[in-house]
Parts: sequence; C-alpha cells; structure tokens
Amino acid sequence: MAGLASCPYSPESISAVPTEDVVYTLHNLGYTTGINLIELAKTGAWASYVVDQKVGSRSRAGQAILARIKWEELTEVKQMRRDRVVSWAEWVRENKVVTICFAVTAFGGVFYWNFKQVMEHPETINRKLQDRLAVDMIDQALRKMEQEEQERYDRRV
Repeated sequence: MAGLASCPYSPESISAVPTEDVVYTLHNLGYTTGINLIELAKTGAWASYVVDQKVGSRSRAGQAILARIKWEELTEVKQMRRDRVVSWAEWVRENKVVTICFAVTAFGGVFYWNFKQVMEHPETINRKLQDRLAVDMIDQALRKMEQEEQERYDRRV
C-alpha cells in the first residue's frame, strides 16, 4: 500500500507497486475488485504518515484521489462562504435602517479620525520638517566633508 515496500539496501528504489495504482488500473479495465479506492488512498496516506515517509504516498492514483478530495472540500468551503455572503446581502436588504445607521456611524468615525489628524497637522508638519532639516544638514555636511577629502586626495596625486 502507498508504495511503502522498498529495498533496505537501496532506499530510493521502489520494489513494490502501490496497491492503489493496481486497483485503479483494474477498475479502469472494467474489473470489479470490491475495494473502495477512496478509502484505500486515505489508508495509504495514513500509513505513509505513520511510517514517517518524507515523500508521502508513492501511489499516483492515491495522490490524485487525495488531491480531488481536498479540492472538493475546498469547493464546499467556497460554497459555504458564498451562501454566507448571500445571506448577509439579504439581511442588509431586509434591515435597511440598521444598515444605514451602521454606515453613518462608520463614516462618522472615519471623519472624526481624519478631523483629529488635520487638527494635529501643523505640529506634525513642524516636527517632520525639523527632522528632515536635521537630516538634510547632516547629509550636506557629510557631502561637503567627502568633497574636501576628495579635493585633498586629488591635490596629493
């Protein structure tokens, strides 16, 4: 199962064909095996986990089945989210007054925050200008020192 059997002297080689692949092939050829391929793939993944195999199941059919199961679960989750959005939109349509109150409250909060920022604006600008002026002065002094050093070097050469 899951291609777990291998040669102890050559760990990378696979000496056994994964059962999932054999069952998948038999089912595609029209044979009835009585084996539930989905449960077999899940069991192979579990066995790989228990054995602590780094690569996981070596069965291509098992990996494909597990990927399909994951995709279907993801599709179900997406559908649940879509349903939630639709139900939220219906609630908003039914409760227009409450929605308008929420919107006005949110807009008021944003407006107040922006108003507060504008009222603090001159102080913030002064502080930032002073910081920028200090940085510019330091940069200018460093450039002047570098230029003088370069001139001294050029005179020596």
